Amino acid sequence: MKVRILMLVLFGILLSVAAGFGTFQYSRALETELATARVSLRAFGETVLVPVPARDLAPGSILSQEDFLPVRMPGSFLPANVLQKLPPPSEGGFIALAAMRQGALVLNGDIATSAGGPDYGFILSGDARAIAIKAQNLLDFIDRLKPGDPVDLLWTRNIGGGTTETRMIGSALRILALPGNSSEGPLADKMMLEGASQDAMRVVEASSSGVFSILPAARKLSLEHEEFVVGPADLATLPLVVRGEQTDGIAQVSARARCQTAIVRGGARSVMDVPC
Repeated sequence: MKVRILMLVLFGILLSVAAGFGTFQYSRALETELATARVSLRAFGETVLVPVPARDLAPGSILSQEDFLPVRMPGSFLPANVLQKLPPPSEGGFIALAAMRQGALVLNGDIATSAGGPDYGFILSGDARAIAIKAQNLLDFIDRLKPGDPVDLLWTRNIGGGTTETRMIGSALRILALPGNSSEGPLADKMMLEGASQDAMRVVEASSSGVFSILPAARKLSLEHEEFVVGPADLATLPLVVRGEQTDGIAQVSARARCQTAIVRGGARSVMDVPC
């Protein structure tokens, strides 16, 4: 009887030791996980409340504070031009300048106040500036463009010796207005763009020489961008496909090998010689 009691006591002690060891291991694992979480939180840094749309918002919508929900995010990971604070309430509220998806980050240029500022016939977002330019290739895109679309602004100038260079001086600038048939005065043939103060100063400086061109663009996330410069020397390094020979004012294409190709049209088959 005493032996059984002793065995039960020893078995209870062994169970207690095993339970204590398991609890110790579980506590150590929790401490390690907590330490890892703390390191991750320190890496994220301070968090900030960012407004995001509570629903899909269409361009031109009159908005209020109730159309947005605050979401806490790490401040150090937010791009510089993400909206972190809604404009103060005003009588007219504020306006959506671009389509915004539910839960997506809002850029500074996506909304503007509808009251409290001068009326220029268009709405500027935040600290943006209006820029008037005459684009030499506007007619190439005018049927496809509308106010609110982003375009890149290019500037081409003569740098001497019969050489030109082209620089990108504005990236994803928003179109405020396009020239129309009823426009009169100095702005009759110019388009209005919205850009930062730096973009506006570049245009003022570049307006003294050269010509402007535009290219339809996608929206960018950051206002900081690399400046691109392209000149004839850069074009000369591109692969040569065909070089023509000038003869009596007519460019002759150098001879190339020719191959036969079959064309089937309306049930009839014909063979033609084409450059390989």
